[in-house]
Amino acid sequence: MPSRRQFIAATVGTVPLAGCSLPPNESGNIQVGNLTEQKIWVEITIRRDGGLFSGPKQVYRERVQKPPAHGYRSTHTDVARPGTYDVQVEAEQMEDEEHTQRSSKDQERAQRSTQWEVTGEKGQSLIVHILNGFEIEFFRQ
Repeated sequence: MPSRRQFIAATVGTVPLAGCSLPPNESGNIQVGNLTEQKIWVEITIRRDGGLFSGPKQVYRERVQKPPAHGYRSTHTDVARPGTYDVQVEAEQMEDEEHTQRSSKDQERAQRSTQWEVTGEKGQSLIVHILNGFEIEFFRQ
């Protein structure tokens, strides 16, 4: 049987840990909704600022086609670990047979950036809407 001194030493070592938990460690997701009336290209780039001994680092980049998606969004899962990031979204009209006569200057496109803090909470997302007129909106969930 442990002595009183051993019992107190063991209790003092564990009591400060009671109720403590590890910080959340879930990755952030990006949800993209194409609310235009046409297929578009969407490019997402996520960068993390450098620290004292390192420069900025690109942690995610993807360029994908998005069809019109009224009522739903596509999800890019686990794109960033907890931390603070600069997110840049570029949307560009896809060329189709009707628009092959257009010059690239007439092509609709938009670019917008935001800062996103991924806290590690479960289900955390940055929501991106591309609207008619190629306006880009950001929301956080």
